[in-house]
Amino acid sequence: MTPMTTDATMVYALKINQVAERLGVTRAYVYKLIDTGELASVDVSMPGAKRGMPRILLTDLEAYLERIRHTSPLGESAQT
Repeated sequence: MTPMTTDATMVYALKINQVAERLGVTRAYVYKLIDTGELASVDVSMPGAKRGMPRILLTDLEAYLERIRHTSPLGESAQT
């Protein structure tokens, strides 16, 4: 995890491979989640860089996991 500080709070930004490992999926699947807007990401690359450096904030990963926990594969609310 890469710690980032903002306004005296600690924020953790995960690399794509770290997210993939935590979810037990491929890096390509994580990119798909980002591309479809299901998982938020931030670009930490330098201005003018040829390639982006996406990172996923730990809070965004937790929010994604909370959303899918309460939703079935068919998009219906899960029974708990």
